[in-house]
Amino acid sequence: MKLLPIAEYHLLATISFDINIELPYGPLVAALKKLNIAHGDVLQVAWNFVNDWCCTPLFLIYQPHYVAAASLFFVAQWLNLSLPSSREKPWWLEFEVSPKRLQGIIKLLGGCFEYEKVDIPLTTPSATEFKREMRSSSKSCISTSDHMDELM
Repeated sequence: MKLLPIAEYHLLATISFDINIELPYGPLVAALKKLNIAHGDVLQVAWNFVNDWCCTPLFLIYQPHYVAAASLFFVAQWLNLSLPSSREKPWWLEFEVSPKRLQGIIKLLGGCFEYEKVDIPLTTPSATEFKREMRSSSKSCISTSDHMDELM
């Protein structure tokens, strides 16, 4: 237990004691509006996913727009929604994230509810299967110790 305060101090020193962390709500809502899907269930479920990620160190590891993109991916799975593209661009480019980066984040977040298959563009399991996996998961989500090397 004596090492925890030391590790916390080093983490805070590394980030220059700047704990003002930008959250992905803004980029998420902006992209939903641009894709013309910022309504009802889509907005609420997306917001809920971002709220859930707040219990993880995810915002210390990835940029907020990356987390917003992954959240929208999971919303599409949850609601069995086909994500639109605007002006001939794939939806994830609204978040300025590469498919490879997005796949990595989705795989990491998928560990929260045992979701393994990730392929961009979206070729994923049915929404029913996705919901069942999420509800039945007893696996813990992202831990700081699992990603300490990414934080340093």
